[in-house]
Amino acid sequence: KLCRPLCIAPCLKAFSLTQRRLPEALVGCHRMISLPCRLSCLLAVVWTSARVSADWRNQPHPSFVSYVEELGADLACNACALSMQSMRTLFASKRKGMKSKDSEKKRALVHEVLDASCGKSQFADELIINEPGKNGGGRRYQDWVEYMKRFGLSSEVKGYTEGEKCGDACVKHRENVRRLCSSVIQELATVFAEQALATKTPGGFNWEKLACVNRLGLCNSTLLHQTDEDEEL
Repeated sequence: KLCRPLCIAPCLKAFSLTQRRLPEALVGCHRMISLPCRLSCLLAVVWTSARVSADWRNQPHPSFVSYVEELGADLACNACALSMQSMRTLFASKRKGMKSKDSEKKRALVHEVLDASCGKSQFADELIINEPGKNGGGRRYQDWVEYMKRFGLSSEVKGYTEGEKCGDACVKHRENVRRLCSSVIQELATVFAEQALATKTPGGFNWEKLACVNRLGLCNSTLLHQTDEDEEL
């Protein structure tokens, strides 16, 4: 108990001096304090590192800060997730071609997928913004037709007839998703291409985690690709 307060201060100093790089911080702790205190130092560094990593993960990529400000963090995350779902679906449709041993053919298919991922046909014609329910969570985009078919006769949404259009606002929501999608593809095109060519089943790869969580910081966790393991659609 007496040792821990004496350990944590030099340990965190070492952590800050190494600019928050965990391995170097541990080496610094090892050199700065005696053996009985090293376990306390290790726990302090790992705990602080986890907290810092969480803070960094919540920070969006500089190129996408404007989307977060415009749409809100929840919808920017959802738009990214929808974009990666679109790309994953397209890769799944090219399953046979992506198994080809012809590298040039595979590369052409990858670029074809990237070019088509943000097309109109990949998203619902009209999207609404579904507010968080009783269980909480952020807002999400949802297909207007699917929503109205499910809730059109409810007390909350009345008077829906099949084929009825939502209007310009819902088309704008779709275009906002497509706009963010295009930015994601543009920002990470090289990363996507390299990963697709190195992956046996790109249609099962967790693109959402790679792009929205790890690379762009738009999401803290995946929304649509829920499994821990990559799996083919």
